[in-house]
Amino acid sequence: MEDEFEPSCLGTKEHWDCAYEAELLNFVSSQEEGEIWFGEKVQNETVNYIVQHIEDRSTCIMDIGCGNGMFLIQLASKGSFSNLKGFDYSQKAVELARSVAENRQATAVDFFLGDFLSDEFDHKCQIAIDKGTYDAISLMPTADGAPCSVKQAPDFYRQVYKRTVLNCIEKVSSSSSSRHKNSPFQFLITSCNWTEDELCQFFQPEFIKVDTIKRKAFSFGGSTGQTFSTVVFRKV
Repeated sequence: MEDEFEPSCLGTKEHWDCAYEAELLNFVSSQEEGEIWFGEKVQNETVNYIVQHIEDRSTCIMDIGCGNGMFLIQLASKGSFSNLKGFDYSQKAVELARSVAENRQATAVDFFLGDFLSDEFDHKCQIAIDKGTYDAISLMPTADGAPCSVKQAPDFYRQVYKRTVLNCIEKVSSSSSSRHKNSPFQFLITSCNWTEDELCQFFQPEFIKVDTIKRKAFSFGGSTGQTFSTVVFRKV
């Protein structure tokens, strides 16, 4: 069926362990950081958006599925943020990110091992960032091997993901100090699998869209769209 796709190796831990083991070996020998997911342009646009919209540079920002860590390393360098956290469920990815951060002298970034879908995950932040991790979760093989609907990610993973995002974002009460209250958003997600409308549907009613990062559109077959969708949410 046209509205379905098969589960992919991109949704498995084994794939990412192998990929980051190779990238770590390459970094040790050549100091090449490896692939930037969605490319440098998308990363730069997202970093620039955060720099422009988050006034308090001590805001705790967490990268969900950090990979080689370059997103947070660039954010630390360009935005002078001082409280950045990144995690990945691949030990090799964490080792690579730490090595790259040390090489770039990015001391404001803390990388750690963590499985976002685990019941034991309990890390807090003010702003959560996802650049491709939800895409990978959407491609996880189902128990019966059935294809996943393009119009709706497997309900279990979507609900677990949404709940974990909610749990990891600290609630700032209106009676607290002004710290972090000026942040216009709390969750920013970039996807190549899901459209803006689909992402809004997935994360409602717990999150409401407050903005998008606009990119150059293309037209094909009478329809207009973007290669990547970046939606900016805040908690309701």
